Amino acid sequence: MNPVRVEIKVRFGECDFMGVAHHSHYFHWFELGRFELLQNSAIGEYIKTNGFYFPVIDIGCKYRKGAVFNDIVIVETYLRTKSKAYLEFDHKLFRKKGRVLLAEGFSKHVLTTADGQMLYRLPEKLLDMVSLLCEEGVS
Repeated sequence: MNPVRVEIKVRFGECDFMGVAHHSHYFHWFELGRFELLQNSAIGEYIKTNGFYFPVIDIGCKYRKGAVFNDIVIVETYLRTKSKAYLEFDHKLFRKKGRVLLAEGFSKHVLTTADGQMLYRLPEKLLDMVSLLCEEGVS
């Protein structure tokens, strides 16, 4: 699958006194990539239309280098197809200048109904959309 790319300018408020972005902001940036991927695919509309929620059940990040104030960073987000029980996203964060890898991360999400009932298997229609998206990519 082709990744969804989002550019973000590192803001002053995201940095410590040395001008380095705090590590917690990487997860916000990953979320922006995930949101953009879902907004540009039928998967996001399917989840919304059917009244599902999409909680995180696991998340992680390997930090390689620090982003600094005024950097333009690029989040690349990919969707995996390994599981029929949850959706998993991979994220890569690059400094735009020189395409320096700053971090690699992932997040896993299950679907729940509005009343909190977890679906232990993703609906077939959603699995088909995930497979199609991973084959074709997002435009």
